[in-house]
Amino acid sequence: MLAALSIALAVTACGGDDDTTSEVVPGQTLRLSSTGGLTVGTIRLDGAQINRGPNVFHVDFEPTTTEVRSASTLMPAHGHGSIEPSLARDGDGYRISDCVFSMPGLWEVRLELAIDGRADRLVFNADAP
Repeated sequence: MLAALSIALAVTACGGDDDTTSEVVPGQTLRLSSTGGLTVGTIRLDGAQINRGPNVFHVDFEPTTTEVRSASTLMPAHGHGSIEPSLARDGDGYRISDCVFSMPGLWEVRLELAIDGRADRLVFNADAP
């Protein structure tokens, strides 16, 4: 029984590198807490699929007073980003447009936030074909 428990723990530990809980899936909304826990974002893709090239995301926040100060993209596997996305206020959140994924693979979209004068960050993933 101890051997079975050890194997189960080893398999669980190895699975930690595959974080799909922060990945945006077309046709679904993703609810995600900021890294500092000050806000929760509800993220959705505008469109039927994630594209190689420009993409648009909508992010609503709780609390609604959350401000997005800047946005950036990063492809962690290669250590580079792309052009800076455009931000526009949209209801209780923001429209993040021109998220350009210049090559296939997993990308991060990073939003630098301010909530009542306190800094925080929201990071979500998108897998470009």
